[in-house]
Amino acid sequence: MKKLYAVCAVTLLVAGQAVGMQVTMETYTAGAGGYYRFNPDDTLEGMLGGYVEGKSTANGWYGSFCLENNEYFKPGQIYDVSLPLDTSARKGGVSGATSGADPICWATAYLFEQFATGNLGTITSGVFVYGQYSSASALQNMIWWLEGELPTLTQAPTTMFDAALSGYFKNEVDPFANYTGDSVRVLNLYQGDIYKQDQLAYVRTSVPDPASTLVLLGLGLAGVAAARRKLS
Repeated sequence: MKKLYAVCAVTLLVAGQAVGMQVTMETYTAGAGGYYRFNPDDTLEGMLGGYVEGKSTANGWYGSFCLENNEYFKPGQIYDVSLPLDTSARKGGVSGATSGADPICWATAYLFEQFATGNLGTITSGVFVYGQYSSASALQNMIWWLEGELPTLTQAPTTMFDAALSGYFKNEVDPFANYTGDSVRVLNLYQGDIYKQDQLAYVRTSVPDPASTLVLLGLGLAGVAAARRKLS
């Protein structure tokens, strides 16, 4: 019985600390997807979904794009990912934040979703080419502009801009409104007590974050302990 209580206590303590995940960061390389790329640990990789090998992912690396223009990371370094995964960049950011959070907009989420699922080259009439540096750079600048990190839109082709807007105008959703969908998430990276450059990720909507799973596990174990106590 004492052992069972101990397991419950440890489980809940770990859950309360929001068990984190880690990624190894790298910059662009031909054929690896985004302007930046990350190699996730097993826990995070199990939450990802929808990427296309040879387009948005390659050899365990996932293409991504930065959300802030005043934070950085060092290629080859391992960074922690804060939980829960949500739709806001925390800390930093040229455009600032409200209560410590800067939500991404629908247009950013739409473009990244099309990128991750291998469809961006189609909706931009061939302007975006997977594995091409100039295309990745143009999309990165487009995202920075949409998120208020650049004062003017540079490099991104007009068709990419049109795709970002028309994808939501046709559904009567303001492309610049805060994104509230389920698939696109922000990886808020940090090392020690220093926040680093946040990245975009595409996730499986049916997979809960590890912290929530541990909370449920802890509650389940606590219930078992209570039942056994009544029977003893």
